[in-house]
Amino acid sequence: MLASWMYVSRATFPASDANAVIEPIARVSMRRNADLEVTGALIFAVQHFAQYIEGPPAAVDFLRTAIERDGRHRSLHTVLDDRPECRRFGGWRIAYRGLATYVEKTIVSVQGQPTAETGDAAARLLRLFREFSLPDAR
Repeated sequence: MLASWMYVSRATFPASDANAVIEPIARVSMRRNADLEVTGALIFAVQHFAQYIEGPPAAVDFLRTAIERDGRHRSLHTVLDDRPECRRFGGWRIAYRGLATYVEKTIVSVQGQPTAETGDAAARLLRLFREFSLPDAR
């Protein structure tokens, strides 16, 4: 059985510090996700995070708790919380390719109360993750 979770949130650090803050997150996530059998993708755009993780339910719950407590972001909104049939990012422990300013508008559009429009935006985010997450981003 698999679980998946996607969220968006607002960074608590200045955009000028993004590389110094996020590169270590990506490195730690690659090791930890491998140990937990979790795959997924992370996007940072100007001042917002969007992340999708999938794996064993206990592992996803463990990471979700850690992510929700992380002080490097606030205003966290769950976009997707489901039990997929198969992995969407099976080859990537955590795909991260650096600052992605072009997705900022999509990330911001899914914050707040869920509506049909936020569901459409969440689907767009998943497509962006797939496009943005090249195989060598493992």
